[in-house]
Amino acid sequence: MNSDLHLYVTHLVIVMVVTMILVQTLFHFRKATRKLILSGGSKAIAWTLDRCNRLLHIMLMSPVKARPGARQNTPE
Repeated sequence: MNSDLHLYVTHLVIVMVVTMILVQTLFHFRKATRKLILSGGSKAIAWTLDRCNRLLHIMLMSPVKARPGARQNTPE
């Protein structure tokens, strides 16, 4: 198996196990506690996605790796 694919499958299995543990745990909490956990989790996910978006933008739009004369190629 390709090592990259193996890495992705491993991460997928870990995420699935953690998700199942969280779901099972949430069933045993009171409603107010569940709301607090879900609210905190959604904020953490939104923060992570924002940081990944910024990182991806920096990696793809980095001026360091821009080819010379890239600004002069605008349509006239």
